[in-house]
Amino acid sequence: MRRYNTIFLLLLLTTFSHLSAFDTHFYLSADLLYMQHSIDQPEFVIDSTSTALPDGERAHNAQGYHFGYRAEGGFRLCDSLTEVVVRWTYFPNFSENRKVTGAALFPTLNFPEPFLNDENGTASISNRFSVRFIDGFLRQKIVDSRCYSLSLLGGVQYGYLKLREKVEYPDNDNSTVRNIDSTSRTQGLGPAIGVESHYRFLGCLQFISDLTSGWLIADIDKNYRETRASTSATLVNVTDDKYWRLIPTIDLRLGLNYVRSLFCLQLNLGVGYEAIVAWKAIENVYFVDSNNLGSSFNKERTLTMQGPYAHLGISF
Repeated sequence: MRRYNTIFLLLLLTTFSHLSAFDTHFYLSADLLYMQHSIDQPEFVIDSTSTALPDGERAHNAQGYHFGYRAEGGFRLCDSLTEVVVRWTYFPNFSENRKVTGAALFPTLNFPEPFLNDENGTASISNRFSVRFIDGFLRQKIVDSRCYSLSLLGGVQYGYLKLREKVEYPDNDNSTVRNIDSTSRTQGLGPAIGVESHYRFLGCLQFISDLTSGWLIADIDKNYRETRASTSATLVNVTDDKYWRLIPTIDLRLGLNYVRSLFCLQLNLGVGYEAIVAWKAIENVYFVDSNNLGSSFNKERTLTMQGPYAHLGISF
């Protein structure tokens, strides 16, 4: 992670140093994000009321709120409606965990041979996420009045998303536990566009609605491994060949800002609501046929994060 922080800071400082000879306006901002995540296919076990067949609730992993951070810097040339923007968004590694105990558990994510049915004990799942984006935009104001401004953005976006999923199932027939370790790692670079609308009222308040979208040309690394805990015997261990895909991302923000001049600075305080979507950006391997052990497919999973944010910006 330090490498990406260094790249961002060097890019920002280099840009500013090259513009020091011009009459420019600069701004810096920092955001605190507090978001709840959701992902396709969160279920991992059926807690059945019957020992003969699955008859009960499909239990999913926990779902909580986690902190993230955003830093942004840019400059605007005097008497110009054009800005250059560099933005860094980061969610530190966060985890979701859950355990389900029952007398008739039917696992849903395991390798099907040997099969697991009607297991007595505890099933558990642990998902560990890592998410970060770096954006570089050229922002052009096309409407700039006293009360309203409208800007278009164009540039590039880099994205990195990783999910490591660990699952444990009881294996009563073999008096052991089955361990699954599955990883999906996605990183890509591609074009990004956006639109920002700001409406000012009461002199110092500003309603904002911002929408940006990236199109990442990304490669996805995936692997799946399942073992028996008692003997460390490997039941299956596969890694997918790299495969390039186009992954859309969306970032939508609605908020209210308080803008105030302070000496030679302009202070911007804001709160609002934001949603970030990475469409089918995570993949996992699933095995489905005990008579054909290699029969498997990849499940594409969309990661969504949504929640409130707090904003602090300074222009000088």
